[in-house]
Amino acid sequence: MAVTILRRKALRNQTRSTNRLKKIKDLMRKPEVRNVDVEAIKAEFAEMKKQREAEEKKAAKPVESKKAEAAESKKDETKPVESKKSEAAEEKKAEPKIEEETKVEAKATEEPKADKKTEETKEEAAKK
Repeated sequence: MAVTILRRKALRNQTRSTNRLKKIKDLMRKPEVRNVDVEAIKAEFAEMKKQREAEEKKAAKPVESKKAEAAESKKDETKPVESKKSEAAEEKKAEPKIEEETKVEAKATEEPKADKKTEETKEEAAKK
């Protein structure tokens, strides 16, 4: 009996094992230790934090002032608006009767509108 060799499968297995070993080596590798000034780095982070807080405060102040202004304007607007609404409602109650009467009078006084066809026939009759 002859034994067949599965070459593609063998290549796949070899590549898997080499890739696994490369990953392990990468994970085990440590960076070089250099002389680093830790205090300077901490100072940089502290400065950045202060800058962020200052920016947030600046951004928060306009929002709060806008909210306060909006609240004040709403308080000022609510009283006149209610009185305006009541006045408008009273005027509307009285207005429809007057408008209906004027509409009826206007309809009676208006001449009926002529169609284009009737205008053309009048013009033709005048020419003859």
